[in-house]
Amino acid sequence: MKVNVKLYNLVNGQSPLDVQQIDNRNVEIYSMVDFPQVKDEFIRQGRFAVWSSVDGNNYRIFIEPGYYNEFKELYSLPVNKIWVDFWDACEKLSHTATFKIIIPVTGVALAACVGLSFWKSEISSYISIALVILAFLVMMISNSRAKAKIQQENVKSVELIKKEVGEKRFEQLIEARKDYTDKYFAAIYPEDVVEDEVETESLEEPVVEEAQVVETTEAEETEEKVIE
Repeated sequence: MKVNVKLYNLVNGQSPLDVQQIDNRNVEIYSMVDFPQVKDEFIRQGRFAVWSSVDGNNYRIFIEPGYYNEFKELYSLPVNKIWVDFWDACEKLSHTATFKIIIPVTGVALAACVGLSFWKSEISSYISIALVILAFLVMMISNSRAKAKIQQENVKSVELIKKEVGEKRFEQLIEARKDYTDKYFAAIYPEDVVEDEVETESLEEPVVEEAQVVETTEAEETEEKVIE
C-alpha cells in the first residue's frame, strides 16, 4: 500500500539504522536527523516515527534517533511484521472500496447523466442532479465504512503487539513514551515550560495517540488511499 510516498522518495544515499526482511518485503529504518524537513514537520505533531512506502513491498520508517534507541522493542522485526500486515489489510480494504463501490457507482451515475442529457425535458436536469448527489452520498458512506474497518484493523494490530511484547511491558512502554515526549519538548522549549508551570502549574502534553503505538496509520493517511 502506498503510504507517505513523498517521504519515501526523500532518501538519497543516506544509510539506514536498520534493515529488516519480512516475508520478501523490505523495511528500512532511517534517522529523522538526516531529514530535517521530516523532523520539523512530524515532531511538531508529537509523532516521532512515520511509515512510508511506494508499493506495499518496500517500507521506510523515519524515526527520531533518541526515540528509536529508547523504544527499539516497538520496531523489532516481529512488531514491524504486524504493521506490515496491517498495511496489507488497508490495501485490501482500499481496493474493495475503490473497485467494487466507488468506480461502479461513479460509472453508473455518469452514464445515466449522459443518457438523460438527450432527454429534452426540464425534469431530466433534476434527475441528473439527484443521481450525482446519490452517488456522492454512496461514496461518502463507503469511505466512512472503510475508515471504520481500518480502525478496527488498527486495534487488532495493537492487541497483537501487546501479546508480542507482553501486556505489562506494553503499558510500561506507553508510559515511558509519554515521559520521553514530555522531556523532549521541555528540552526544546524550556522557557515555555517554566512559564506554564508558574501560571498554570501543569504543562499541556503533546498529543500522541496511545492506541496506535507507533503512529498512525493515521486514519488521515490511509484516507488518501481510500480512503495517504
